[in-house]
Amino acid sequence: MNSTQPAQKSSGGGLDMEVLLPLVLAVAVGALAVTSQSFWLDECATGIIAVQPSPGAWWHCMLLDGGSNSQMPFYMFYVWLWEKVSDPTEWALRAANIPWLVLAFLAVPRRQGIFLFTLAASPFIWYYLNEFRPYTMQVSSSLLMLGAVWRLAEAPEKNDRRELILVAGFCAATVLLAGSSLLGVIWMGAGTIAAATVLGWKRSWQLVRRCWPMFALTGLALLTLAGYYFFSLKQGHRAVLGSTSVGNALFVAYELAGFSGFGPGRLDIRTGGVAVFRPYLVPLLLYAAVLGFVLFAGCQRVIQKTSKRIWLPVTATLGAAAFALFLIGVVLHFRVLGRHFTPLAPCLLLLVAFGLRQLAERGGWRRILVVAFLLLSLASALSVRFCERHAKDDYRTAAAVANAANHQGKLVWWCADGGSGLFYGVPLTLARAGSTILPGQIWWVTDAPETWMTNTAPPDLLILSKPEIHDYTGRTRAFLEQHHYRLSQTFQAFTIWQKP
Repeated sequence: MNSTQPAQKSSGGGLDMEVLLPLVLAVAVGALAVTSQSFWLDECATGIIAVQPSPGAWWHCMLLDGGSNSQMPFYMFYVWLWEKVSDPTEWALRAANIPWLVLAFLAVPRRQGIFLFTLAASPFIWYYLNEFRPYTMQVSSSLLMLGAVWRLAEAPEKNDRRELILVAGFCAATVLLAGSSLLGVIWMGAGTIAAATVLGWKRSWQLVRRCWPMFALTGLALLTLAGYYFFSLKQGHRAVLGSTSVGNALFVAYELAGFSGFGPGRLDIRTGGVAVFRPYLVPLLLYAAVLGFVLFAGCQRVIQKTSKRIWLPVTATLGAAAFALFLIGVVLHFRVLGRHFTPLAPCLLLLVAFGLRQLAERGGWRRILVVAFLLLSLASALSVRFCERHAKDDYRTAAAVANAANHQGKLVWWCADGGSGLFYGVPLTLARAGSTILPGQIWWVTDAPETWMTNTAPPDLLILSKPEIHDYTGRTRAFLEQHHYRLSQTFQAFTIWQKP
């Protein structure tokens, strides 16, 4: 870590350029990365909570959710507030992430331009900027913790106002990360231990003694969050069941490292497996080669310029947190994905930035690698943003098709996520034995009983999405085949089937 230099102000308007640059860069990246694409399943669930008209309705909806959304209290309350002052469009709601990106970039220590541009070109950050979910908030929290510790490590030991501000920022970031999601608690704990390791236990204890009221308030906030999460778990709220295997670990590494834009879309990976990577091998291997050089240089720099007393325990702490997360996934049948490692992303990108700095300082042909990596990373990010194969599940179009057929008096079955259908205005009735449907309603047939499907009038139109999730019994697909329905339309994650 390099010493933090005093900020240079422009002679004209007195603007601090080292504040203006990250601010402008964050707004530019955010405005470009955020899209008006349809919300997908998880975003629709966030949207349902965000559009509630009152705090009481918001809380009631959180209790009814029953999934992981209720375990993201700070973000869900934040987007509820954001929705009240923004337009109810996909772009405007996703733009709730931009203020967090601004805060994240401002947290980067000054005169660390390579790190700032590494963050700005990260495909991982671009992808989750375009999610109406808490991941950019987690990037921001992680960078706030990192930035505070970085500055404290470089500052002399003295009890002054600047030290107090840095400790306050670190404490606020820990509470923010822990309140962003239940899994954020794991990364908050790992980050706190890593921070104490970097500062040294003696310095850490001195800070606790000097700023004890602040740490006491932080502890109280964390205890309150622990009580809330315990209440949520006792109510039976948890993420959707899934499986975690070696494939999940490989995909986590693939996504965090920034390969996503050069490879196939997530839907293709989900349905096609390893074979779908074959057409993309050339760009993937090129990026892997350049990334390998950069990471090797980054590890060299850390080992050469950082005490073993620091880098070894920090690596072990973050590795233990990652292992614990995978273990939770295996034991509790929870599907671990790259997004669950979001707070780790800034640390990995910092290692990349160290590698880029090491290569740049050595000069010569190595500087070509620096430029090549940043251009390739940005290309991957732009691919994530603009290539059709990376588009989100198109619930908005599916809802429009369903509602148009319904208004024409056709009988429609909806075999997709029910909450997402309701968010986009599809009038759904759950298909179960003894259920009655009102005029103008649409049957929601996910996991519908076989007897119900046999005894109910066949639909004129059936809308199917991700059958491995919404038709995991296979009954809907068997029905389509048995009654010779024809495929009439396809779009991202959806197929439309018409009665012959």
